[in-house]
Formats: sequence, structure tokens, C-alpha cells
Amino acid sequence: DGVVSRRDFQNSAGPWLSVIFNGPAVLVVVDVQNDFISGSLALKSCEAGQDGAEVVPVINRALDRCASQLKTVVYSLDWHPDDHISFIDKCRTARALPRIQGEISAPMLALATRYGPVEQMLWPKHCVQNSHGAELHPLLKVTSNHIRVHKGTDPDIDSYSAFWDNGKRKRTDLFDQLHRLQVRDVFVCGLATDVCVGATATHSVEHGFRTALLEDASRGVSREGIVGIKSRLASINGLVVNSSQASGWRFMRRVSMAGAAVYAVCNARVRAAVYAVCNARVRAAVYAVCNARVRAAVYAVCNARVRAAVYAVCNARVRAAVYAVCNAR
Repeated sequence: DGVVSRRDFQNSAGPWLSVIFNGPAVLVVVDVQNDFISGSLALKSCEAGQDGAEVVPVINRALDRCASQLKTVVYSLDWHPDDHISFIDKCRTARALPRIQGEISAPMLALATRYGPVEQMLWPKHCVQNSHGAELHPLLKVTSNHIRVHKGTDPDIDSYSAFWDNGKRKRTDLFDQLHRLQVRDVFVCGLATDVCVGATATHSVEHGFRTALLEDASRGVSREGIVGIKSRLASINGLVVNSSQASGWRFMRRVSMAGAAVYAVCNARVRAAVYAVCNARVRAAVYAVCNARVRAAVYAVCNARVRAAVYAVCNARVRAAVYAVCNAR
């Protein structure tokens, strides 16, 4: 009869929507290492003056609440060779190109490497492979079902993100591992907010994961940088939330309301629930979390009548028309 029934929709789109809206979640704990807390590059000595040790109990509490609901926990580590390009000591002997000007919290040079000129922020020597400074903080909880990602292992290119190096020449195996686990939701925290945490969260969004940065479980280098990465994530449909909002992953579960809204327009009894649940705040969360790739998939899978139904829950005029048509049925 040209009408998509509840059973038709469940059979065709139910399994797909269950993955899109209720897929597995992971927590990515970025670089909670000794050197960033009490060692050569301790954050409390940087411009923002934040103490990296403060994230440890926050992350531990989040793991206590939510570990059973996570597919896995990822721990990334800066893992630099002794002659890494980011070390200011190396640059005293490197062939430096003209200095790049700008308001930065650490010196930046354009250095000649085997990849060509590379713009590089310079830091004190830190997180050298197999050193005490490269170890995870001793009080940080490490789950049994965890993945470790070592980054920054190439002496000629830095790697802030747990997914890619800074020039996107090489990538770690993190994306492949999350893809195999069918992960949809990625929560990112650790050190430092405006450097490695922000880069990891940004690349997570680019890879199509619904991504949230846990603000209270992260600390940064500069105040301006922290504000900048929050703005950047918001502009690409990432989220910045408090870890308490992710408790039991209730925050992300709001996305499942989008699936409920689709069913609702085909079922008068459930339709009443749509009006109660799909308020402005929830709709805003759905738009923020459902990135462009997911929304494109919705358009591809849902036929014209179902797409009209999705618009209906966000448009009072169309919603009234659907209600009028479906009421008798």
C-alpha cells in the first residue's frame, strides 16, 4: 500500500539503527604519563598552571562507574626515541629553517627532516621509550581489557593524536582496532587538553565516531589553547562534557531517542512519547552527536516516507499533519 509499517521498518532498519544509536563505546585515556605530571614536562609548569595529577582520580572514578559498559579502554602513550624531533636539545644541532612567528606557548621551528621541512613545536625532552617518565602514572587504574597505543615513535615526525602523526603520513592501528570492535562512541580524556587530547578527539570525529571530550578528566598547557580546542570540537559536531554526564553513558544514550522518534510517527501510542521526549534540548543533542556521516547514512537507508517522518518530529507544522493523517489509522 506504499506505507512503511512498524514491522517493515524494524525488519529493514532495526539492526542498522541499533548499531548507529547504541553501538559499543570506548574510553581513550591519553598520555597520563609521569613526565606530564611530575617530570620534565609537568603541566603545572606550563602557562595554564594546571596539575596533571588531578585527572587520575577523576578517570579512576569514571572507570569504576562505567568499565563494565565499555567495549575496551585505550591508553595512549608518548613513546619517543632518544633523538626525537620535538626535543629542544636535538634542535640545537638540527638544521633549523626560519622561525615561525606567532603567540605560542613553546618555541616553534621549521626543521629539515627526511620528509622535508616540518613545522615543529619544541618541548623539553620527555617520555623517552622505556624510561620512568614514559610510564603511566602509578595511581592510574589500568583495566584488564585494555589496548595500548604507542605514538611519536618516528624520530622525524611528532604525533599528538592517538590515530595519526602530525603530518598524517602514518597512522597507528587504533582506528583498525576500534573498527573491528564496531565502536560508535569514543570518550577522550587525559593530557594535554589542547595538545594530544584535542588532536585525538578531532581525529576521532574525522573518522566518523561520535566523540566527547571529558573536560574534568583532562588538563591543558595554555588557557587559549584549551578554549580553542573546545571551539574546534563544537564546530565539527564533537562534544565537551563532564565525566558525570557520561556516567552509565546516559548522555550518549539520548541519541537512541532519534530512533524512537522514527518509530513514533508510525505508531499512535508511541507518538505521544515523542512529544514528551523530543524537546529542544534532546534534539540539539541528537544533531550534535549524529555527525555528517551518520546523517548521510540515515538519508540513504530511510525511504522518502520515513525521511519525512524524521523531519516531522523537528517541525511543528509537519508533525501536526502527520498526527492528523495517522490518528484514524
